[in-house]
Amino acid sequence: MADIGNASLILALIFSVYSAVVSIANTRRGSISLAASARNALIATFVLFTLAIEIMLYALITNDFDIKLVAIHSNEDMPLIYKLTALYSDKAGSLMFWGWLISIFSMVLAFQKRKTSIEMTRSATGILAAILAFFLILITIGLDVFEKSPLTVTDGLGQTYQHVAMVMHPLLLFLGFAGFAIVFACILGALVLGKRGSEWIGGIRRWALFSWCTLGIANLVGAWWAWDVGNWGGYWAWDPVENAGLMPWLLGTALVHSIAIHRKRGYLKHWYIALAIFTFIFTLLSPFITHGGLEESPLHGFDNSPVPPYILTFIIIVLAGSLGVIVWRRRSLKDEHKPLSFISREGAFLLTNLVLVIIVLIVFLGTIIPGVAEYLGNEEVAINRGFFDKSAGPVLLALVFFMGICPLLGWRKSSPGMFRRNALFPFAASSVAAIVVLISGVGNWYALAAFVCGFPFFTIMQEWTRGTRARHRTKGEYALKAFVSLIWKNRPRYGGFIVHIGIILITIGVIGSSLHSDNSLVNLMWAGGGVLLLGAIIAFWPDRKHVQLVMRQN
Repeated sequence: MADIGNASLILALIFSVYSAVVSIANTRRGSISLAASARNALIATFVLFTLAIEIMLYALITNDFDIKLVAIHSNEDMPLIYKLTALYSDKAGSLMFWGWLISIFSMVLAFQKRKTSIEMTRSATGILAAILAFFLILITIGLDVFEKSPLTVTDGLGQTYQHVAMVMHPLLLFLGFAGFAIVFACILGALVLGKRGSEWIGGIRRWALFSWCTLGIANLVGAWWAWDVGNWGGYWAWDPVENAGLMPWLLGTALVHSIAIHRKRGYLKHWYIALAIFTFIFTLLSPFITHGGLEESPLHGFDNSPVPPYILTFIIIVLAGSLGVIVWRRRSLKDEHKPLSFISREGAFLLTNLVLVIIVLIVFLGTIIPGVAEYLGNEEVAINRGFFDKSAGPVLLALVFFMGICPLLGWRKSSPGMFRRNALFPFAASSVAAIVVLISGVGNWYALAAFVCGFPFFTIMQEWTRGTRARHRTKGEYALKAFVSLIWKNRPRYGGFIVHIGIILITIGVIGSSLHSDNSLVNLMWAGGGVLLLGAIIAFWPDRKHVQLVMRQN
């Protein structure tokens, strides 16, 4: 069976390379037959990849300890669910699973029938085929996922940490990473064709939102896993592997906002293109770290892995190729509309992006400096949790506070007087909350948290109240119906507000549990994660009018 699995992966590699080469060669010719050939090769890649996955899962279920992966990560007494998830407990198996998810998403993209995005999908097919070829190289040349066990054993070693979060965390993480690969391929494919973006940006937004949400929940589930195990020192320690999951999520946050602004106002085009590229690159940084590029601990990574040079080479190729396409198509990158003033909602979103990028740079530098210093032969450089808390922590708090400013500004230009009027209630309410907390004697930091988190919360409450009253006046709806209709009729905006409330709850839980080791406040983090997921689902939910329009087009 292992030989069949290896043969399937090698054939999948051949088909993926063929698909990538044909798609690239067909970029200018636009041949329908060549495009169909490239798509068929991608379908064959998916089928063969799936066959290899099925063979590996069958080996895990039937305890085929002749395969090294099974012998190391499974045993006869393990529950079935942990036998299956042993696949991504292995350094080669995790890459195999990640690549397989990309192949599934590639099929979803290849078979969509939106006429407005057919050309972009064909271009994205070649990029996705190249990405799949990279993953197949990793698990056939860099690592042998079907490597035979050097010893004959009657039972495997199994897994030490069996936890439900162990099932969910890697799955959600790889789903998010795979989704961002689709976003990268689609945006770069559209850029190759010189497309403006207004026709297909809505579809990309859904991929980006899905990937951002799953990656965010994955980070929270990982924190829950660390917290529940108990001996890992809490739920977050700014470990390099934790940072590798956080950085693409932060960039994905900026990407989701940039796509939303471009979709609505034709602004931040440069930003969403650059963010799509770097978000994908930072997802690749995760296996570079976990496979020994920066992290050698076998507890939270894979030691003695030969793949970091492969990954670093691919990152350089992706960056160089993307920059080359940007230079080539630079004339098509102009924003369709620009704000009249920086003091506007567009300006606020731009500033939000800058803050998110600054946070990522801080975390990135703090993560790589020790490894770079060690590689250069210098004395060991230790960057502990205090560095991240003192540098990234205040900026993250400022970002949460800034969430309350954006809705108070007008599009294109906002007068100071209008902003003062809009900000009066949130500022006063959050100030009162901070004073009450301060008088209660809980602590100065809690008072600051009440003000920082209260300002965006009361801003959201004000926006909801105004919208509900407006529907009550114009539609004659009673309060509850008006409130529900307000959210449902403008799901992207008000779903985003619910996501912000989730982030506020997570922030309060982090501050409270970090300052005073108050374990009860950690539950706010998990509650915030649930609210965040609810808001993302509402924002993601398809618009019936949009679906009907697409059906008519097809």
